Amino acid sequence: MPFVSQELIEKTWKAVAVSSEQQILKMQRNHQKKQQALTYFAFSHLLDLREEAAGVGIYVYHVVLFAFSRVSPKPGRVKRVQIEQYIDAGILVEEYDPIAKIAESSEPHVLRYVYEALTEYEDEVVLSDTEQAEIFNTLNLVVSCLHDSCVRA
Repeated sequence: MPFVSQELIEKTWKAVAVSSEQQILKMQRNHQKKQQALTYFAFSHLLDLREEAAGVGIYVYHVVLFAFSRVSPKPGRVKRVQIEQYIDAGILVEEYDPIAKIAESSEPHVLRYVYEALTEYEDEVVLSDTEQAEIFNTLNLVVSCLHDSCVRA
């Protein structure tokens, strides 16, 4: 059962979109403090991308974390060992098939948001297929860890 509904993810990305720069910086600091291992993992993968692509990925990452901060039960702190279990399971090297991943996800509404954020070009940043795949697979792991963390809470 998903913790993040379609309505919640929609309200969340809209709230972040109208946030001031100061509010976004506060949210980012809060996420980095509460989810250190997850933030380190995500940033280490996303910052390998071209600057504009990394920016899109980091923005979407923070929307995802903000959405999970609004659910009950709230996710616990994701530990490095949990991330490594997903890496060992091959979640990062799997074929890029977002539609299948969304369908089989424990959080389909969140992954649908991620996919749409990467493929709908309202901004001036156009992502290559490789960038889309890297960001999507990284955030798929993030979403899986956060979902599991809510289950354990």
